[in-house]
Amino acid sequence: MKFIFNDCGVCTNPEIIYSSEGKYSLAWLYYELKICSGSGGLWDFGYNYGGGGSPATKNGKYTREEAIKKGLEFLKNKAQKSIDSEIDVNNTRALVKASKHFLKYYEELKAPKQLSLF
Repeated sequence: MKFIFNDCGVCTNPEIIYSSEGKYSLAWLYYELKICSGSGGLWDFGYNYGGGGSPATKNGKYTREEAIKKGLEFLKNKAQKSIDSEIDVNNTRALVKASKHFLKYYEELKAPKQLSLF
């Protein structure tokens, strides 16, 4: 995949690793992890979550696997903080629902896979 960057170095067509947009959340209240490969073949991650976000840029610092791992860890921490805090007065139920869904996805990734022979 050839990644395209705008004049500010932001990837305009990142690879989406995870997105809950439109499934488990309000239109603007969702979790998303995106990655791209930039300068020197190094990767960067970007994210969206209820209340914030950051783009993936051409200034990568990681291998592809490291970028995914760092991005998932970052979102896991944000999701847990969203569940633990009561700051979000107006959208608590929607934010908690989106956060719990992401944490379930995260735990499924971390769970050992069981192989079946048949």
